[in-house]
Amino acid sequence: HENALLIDNKDHIKNKNIVTYFAAIVQIVLVLTSLIQGCVIIYSTDFGFIFGQASGGNGYIAISGVGAIGFVFQAISIYLSAKQMATKQDKLLKVISLIIPCIMLIITIVAPLQSHVDRYGPVVVPSNGGADIFWYTADNQQTKLCVAGKLYYGNTNLNETKQKKSCSDEVDVDYLKYHALHINIDDFRFQLFGIEHHFCVTHKNDVKFTVITDMHQNEKYAKMVLNDSKQDLIISCGDMTDGAQKIQMYNVFKYHNTSQFIQALGNHESFHPELNILQGRQRNYHEVIKGQHFYFLYIFNDSTNSAPSASETEKALKWLETEIPKSVGLKFIVSHHPVYSTGQTGAYRQFTEGIEAILDKFPASQIMAVFTGHDHIYSTFKRNDTFIFVNGLAGGKIRSVNASSMGERKWNAEKLVGPLKQTDDEKTLGYNHHLLSFVKYTKTVVDVSAESVNYTIIDLDTGKIIEKYVQEYKDNNFYGPIVTPYQQGANISWRTSDSQKTMLCVDGWLYYGANNSLNTSKHEGCGYDPDVPALKHHSLLIPRSQFNASLFGKEIHFDNTPKNKFKFLVTTDVHGNAVHSQEAIKDMENFDFHINGGDTTYWGKDDEFACVFKNFHTKPFIQAVGNHESCADNSPITIREDIFHQVINGINFYFLFVFDREHVLNHFVDAVSEQNIKKSLDFLEEHLKIDEGPKFIVSHYMHYSTGEFGSHPTYANGINQLLEKYSDKQIVAMFSGHDHIFSAFKHYGIHSLVCASGGGWLDPVYDANVMKDRVWTTKELHGPLPKSDNERSMGYENHLDSYQKYTRTEVDMADGHITFTIRELPTWEILKIYEQDY
Repeated sequence: HENALLIDNKDHIKNKNIVTYFAAIVQIVLVLTSLIQGCVIIYSTDFGFIFGQASGGNGYIAISGVGAIGFVFQAISIYLSAKQMATKQDKLLKVISLIIPCIMLIITIVAPLQSHVDRYGPVVVPSNGGADIFWYTADNQQTKLCVAGKLYYGNTNLNETKQKKSCSDEVDVDYLKYHALHINIDDFRFQLFGIEHHFCVTHKNDVKFTVITDMHQNEKYAKMVLNDSKQDLIISCGDMTDGAQKIQMYNVFKYHNTSQFIQALGNHESFHPELNILQGRQRNYHEVIKGQHFYFLYIFNDSTNSAPSASETEKALKWLETEIPKSVGLKFIVSHHPVYSTGQTGAYRQFTEGIEAILDKFPASQIMAVFTGHDHIYSTFKRNDTFIFVNGLAGGKIRSVNASSMGERKWNAEKLVGPLKQTDDEKTLGYNHHLLSFVKYTKTVVDVSAESVNYTIIDLDTGKIIEKYVQEYKDNNFYGPIVTPYQQGANISWRTSDSQKTMLCVDGWLYYGANNSLNTSKHEGCGYDPDVPALKHHSLLIPRSQFNASLFGKEIHFDNTPKNKFKFLVTTDVHGNAVHSQEAIKDMENFDFHINGGDTTYWGKDDEFACVFKNFHTKPFIQAVGNHESCADNSPITIREDIFHQVINGINFYFLFVFDREHVLNHFVDAVSEQNIKKSLDFLEEHLKIDEGPKFIVSHYMHYSTGEFGSHPTYANGINQLLEKYSDKQIVAMFSGHDHIFSAFKHYGIHSLVCASGGGWLDPVYDANVMKDRVWTTKELHGPLPKSDNERSMGYENHLDSYQKYTRTEVDMADGHITFTIRELPTWEILKIYEQDY
């Protein structure tokens, strides 16, 4: 337009020729750069690309690259337009030609300011019974949070989170913009950015969570979904952003409220792992959240990040097949890549057939649903009793279902309903299981209750319910019988899926009663129908030292009379792991009874007890109360006090408890109580004074330790004083757990064995950040260890051996001689044998 004005001024053509052509070039370049900037603003994965910002920049003006070119040419354009204002012809048009580049220049300057990331978070992600907390600040700050009266601090590495006893303590850590901490507590509150957050992953009977996928940094839907506080949890099937850059994370998580959030790794999330809220995790991982089991899978190719990989798929399927049978309870599988698909993606045969095989192999494992994404459309399938969802999308670009690339799979209808024709095209796998497909922005709200799971599909644009599915399930948490020596007889515990009367036929007598009641009644003749309530949890005291019974087709032969020769098994810290716990007891017929050092479960809930005790033996079983048993309500442990004495086969067993149950409610405890230490030591001394015969001390907490927790000075010194004072009282050995490694010590001629984890995780003994100066520098420790000023290293001069391995301890007693055999699980290799006389 300006060129036309200049050319019209024929008297000045010669003088204006250079200006004319230069102005034309400037305007062409200006249009191109403006178009580039505009397109990238709309579709870009990062504002930083537009304005030349580095990935980790502050988001302020940084003029370079395309942005710099646009800035320079817009400035020249303003100068030329102003110069042409000197002429009087078509002044209005010239004013307009001046205003337009001025506006463009303002946009160039202001847009980076608009893309400035102030802060986002916190994003609270359930992780290993605790939480990973992520947030970003505009200026550099220290990474620290006050939680439960303690100061948690660190850098960006979750594994390096540290603690101080007081929130007012100073810490020496870097000042950063990206912050990440792991809080190893299952229920806590904290404040950040002036907002209080409550994190809790403990078991709930009723749970509500929302499933979304493929948000791709869409702020409209992020605000709509993430700001909803009416759910316990938000689950994403991946691709919350396009590349996990800073501005994208801000666009999504600045709307995040106090709900917990967790996701599968999408193909777009893998671009920037340093900003990813899944940092530090395995690609395939399992989380237990409020009693529900979630399995997250990743199968994409690292080099392309768009197509599935055969090797990654194989890893994911093998991992899932191994993990599913380890747990009892409702299970949900989450994957970014779909299992079945009516969209452009289509099925991936290896993944589809692998998931089908797992669903067919474990029909009774309560795999309720599979949630997926990636397709950018919504679909529902159902195989056997398992729903398989492609969860639409929550912000990304809708993909055409009528694309020519789909071939005969393309569709023009508003929606597809019912089974579809399966062809030779492998992408149509599962079409016979199809229920519904449509193209909309959606979220799936899942309500889990005691007997059903309800799925509600909601249109994000209208808020209307599109479809509902109801899935009923049967309580699968039955277990038992568990035969526990109690005084002169035995307590028998079990759980049924449906409510039944608590009664058992024992040697022709019917014993009956109410749950956990030690006032059991009996009636001659097993045909009697007692008037007792129908329950799911059952517990009966049989006050006889010898008896026979049968339950669930399992024979019970109880005999708690003195014996000269017998063998027993010691395990600890199973934490609901069915695989290791079943491996440890598979030859239980060779033993007379079973001692457990505590922490049979993690939360003390029915599904965990079912996982351990469903296929359990009927030999006498007794255990110390662990810190995780402190939240058990209807377990075999609750019939006793925390501290107790039991005679088994004529041998004295003293069970101690030193944790601080009184000051922590509704979840497990970790802190040691000085009051309970005193109660345990006083109780032990009273019995040592008067009891005759061999004696074993069982405590979940350790006397000595080479593991993460180390010795507690008060407890260790108190035990040592009693061992020395009553060295003539036939104290044979001490068994403990809690440390999740195996350690052996010998003091005053008495073996003190820290029996390693029988299913839970292993202690991080090679991590100097956790272990400090007690860190292991070799794979095993043998013989006396160097003394240290660290009070946690008490007894190191009495050390025999330590192994970071899963183990069980076999004890063989005969005629005044005892043998301890330490066997690794699941290899069954003998690590060590200790012997002593008593």
